[in-house]
Amino acid sequence: MRRGMPNQEQSVKESLSMCSESLLKCSSTVESLYIKENRPVQSPPFDEQVWQKKMRTRGWAMPAVYVGDMRDAGMDSRWTSQLGQDKTVFHLFKGKRGGFFVDLAANDAVILSNTLTLEQQYEWSGICMEANPKYFEKLYHRKCQLVQAAVGRVDNERVDFNFRDEFGGVVGSAFDNKDVGLGVAKTHATVSLQHVFNDLSVPEVIDYMSLDIEGAEEWVFETFPWGMYTILVLTVERPKDKLKQLLLLHGYTYVCDHGDWGDQLWMHSTFPEMNMAIGSLGLDSAKRCSGVYQNSMSE
Repeated sequence: MRRGMPNQEQSVKESLSMCSESLLKCSSTVESLYIKENRPVQSPPFDEQVWQKKMRTRGWAMPAVYVGDMRDAGMDSRWTSQLGQDKTVFHLFKGKRGGFFVDLAANDAVILSNTLTLEQQYEWSGICMEANPKYFEKLYHRKCQLVQAAVGRVDNERVDFNFRDEFGGVVGSAFDNKDVGLGVAKTHATVSLQHVFNDLSVPEVIDYMSLDIEGAEEWVFETFPWGMYTILVLTVERPKDKLKQLLLLHGYTYVCDHGDWGDQLWMHSTFPEMNMAIGSLGLDSAKRCSGVYQNSMSE
């Protein structure tokens, strides 16, 4: 509903009562009011500087990084996931092009990436979130929107973050990184997923999310806005019981494991023809995501 509409009738009535000089003047006044109240709302043109200023007030810095026309050789790699997660997602979406993903944490741009093939070969877009600056030289060659941040349950919570390659993460007794002595540690201000999703205009339906943040997954999702966003397919490493309960509560179903160390795949109930899609995976009795479809995608 357009703003001002609830007061339109009252405005017209007041104007009518004031139109005492002539019928013509009255008619002209009412017509002009009607046009003003019902004029289509025009979207203002996009202004890059205004947008950047707004983002800065929301806590974001806007660096300009020149990568030239060089293309990292690894960007042409296919099926780079460690345990076939990218193949499973590709199969579930029947080779869909133009999907949307969220990668947390992105880590290396190529090695063990669950989203590279979807992005480079099948025109998916998405967000790659990573706290370790070590990986950004290659990540800048990706097409995804890059977010350099330590994602947490709330905004601006001060945390220690261990930088130790793919095993790095937020330090805490409940996480894999229990001690700052495990790597080079720096203090970071966290940002919540809701803050990131809102500021970067993430769609309400996310096709795929890759979640692997070294034991902090449950902590980050404590404040996730479940009612605002739906993740159709989620892969998450070693989800703890509380996160599993949250997933079940919000319409997600456990489907299978990639590998033997708890990298699980979950699907939301709104996934199109979900039961048929799960059946096509050819799961074994142990619910391993290792159906024959993966062996047919070696090209």
